[in-house]
Amino acid sequence: MSVVWGIGPTLLVALAGVALIVRPTLATAAARAVRRPAMWGARLTTSRERLKETLGPVGAWVMLCGAGLAVSVAVLWPMGRVALRLEGAWDRPVFGWFRDHQAGSGWHRLNEIVTQVGNRPPIYGAAIVAALVLVVFAPRRRWAPPALVIMAVLIEQVVRVGLLRVVDRGHPPTSEGTWPSGGVGRIIAIYGFIAFLTFWCARRRGLRVANRRTALAAGALIAVMATVEGYSRLYLQKHWLTDVLGGYVFGCLLLAVLVYAGRALLDVNAAADESGEAIAGDAADAARPDDVMSAQR
Repeated sequence: MSVVWGIGPTLLVALAGVALIVRPTLATAAARAVRRPAMWGARLTTSRERLKETLGPVGAWVMLCGAGLAVSVAVLWPMGRVALRLEGAWDRPVFGWFRDHQAGSGWHRLNEIVTQVGNRPPIYGAAIVAALVLVVFAPRRRWAPPALVIMAVLIEQVVRVGLLRVVDRGHPPTSEGTWPSGGVGRIIAIYGFIAFLTFWCARRRGLRVANRRTALAAGALIAVMATVEGYSRLYLQKHWLTDVLGGYVFGCLLLAVLVYAGRALLDVNAAADESGEAIAGDAADAARPDDVMSAQR
């Protein structure tokens, strides 16, 4: 027992010494982890600005979209192959659970209505309406936001169809839905990008609604829509579980690419607004001495 009482304090002293040595290292590592996302963001912004100076806004957008989509496909293609291997372990048990736990006809009908939100016609209709509204709402160079919306719809369709063909993982026995889930991906990417463009235009116009709280509410609403869409696809047995999970990843990656590349065109509009305001201010300042002279006369 005396040996234990002798070893205990020694271990406590040793642990305290190790904590004093390691603590600065842990604090430094934590500080680096906090600063790292900001550093990467600054580097990505600098790279985009350099591309704009070299290729122009449109050329930079094309290059950034191409590079971002290539990275996204490089991530999603292996994920699709992994999803194929998980069909027996994940997909079929979940599929069987939803098949054995179908609720009444009312709940089934409700899910059939809800799942329409992620279908192509409603989202394409929403994209057309958003493009028309943004033509009027955009502060300058009004073609840019609506053009970005239309290109987002086309890019989503092309990339998703390409993934369907290269992955080729099959579909559940009750539907033709395959990997990744287009309904979930479209809600995140298209609706998310429309929300981003709307807030960007509102902020450029100085509207009070374009604040952090409203942006978080819009993001939360899109997240809820995507979650409900994923559930309805599983409940109606239109997709495997891994199809829905792949749709979430697909939508998030595509949204990130659309926002990052789209800033190459949108920031030109912002710069034009600022330069226009500066020129107007200089003109007003230059006109003031003349007005004073005329008033004295």
